[in-house]
Amino acid sequence: LMYGFRSQLGRETAFAKHASQVESRLTLQEEMHAALDSEFLSTFRSAIASNLGVQEEEVIFGQEGPLSSHPLIGYPAIQVWLPCLIWRFLVNVHKDIYVFKEFRPALEEAIGGHCDANSARSFLVPLTEPPGAGLLWYSKTAEGAIEEHLAHYVRGNMYTFPSRTMHAINPWSFSDWDLRPRLTVQSFAARCEGVWYVYH
Repeated sequence: LMYGFRSQLGRETAFAKHASQVESRLTLQEEMHAALDSEFLSTFRSAIASNLGVQEEEVIFGQEGPLSSHPLIGYPAIQVWLPCLIWRFLVNVHKDIYVFKEFRPALEEAIGGHCDANSARSFLVPLTEPPGAGLLWYSKTAEGAIEEHLAHYVRGNMYTFPSRTMHAINPWSFSDWDLRPRLTVQSFAARCEGVWYVYH
């Protein structure tokens, strides 16, 4: 749950990775699993497998199979951004590869094998589409110029891109009378020893 630059009420599992916070993180993951019911997870797994061109059995979520023994590798998460004047103007351009680098030691420890950094991907599913909701991403032309692209979110569609892709949340309109949040299912994936592991 994000407002401006701050996580609210300690609800962001990404901020609960220290040893002293493992119990809190596990509780949050149980709540997340309850929120993402089995039908949604099944549909999400099927969509990811289809996108990757693999069988559903080759897509393993955090807290499943060999990942179930590691408390830091969680299910896909629901990210909640509350409207804030800051995000009307700010474009936070970044790459998600840092997430893979952060999780890689735990993933490789859990599966006892190697994870391919070049396979790392991000997956997003918008649950709401307030005005302006979308994803900016950037590419380089043959001449070396940077081009900006915009994908407007459609609720329920899945968006995916390599984790090394420069991207940002599209700034959205802000008004005191429109407090609709952005709700997005967010997860990351990497191929490890021929299997895709999806985590947050």
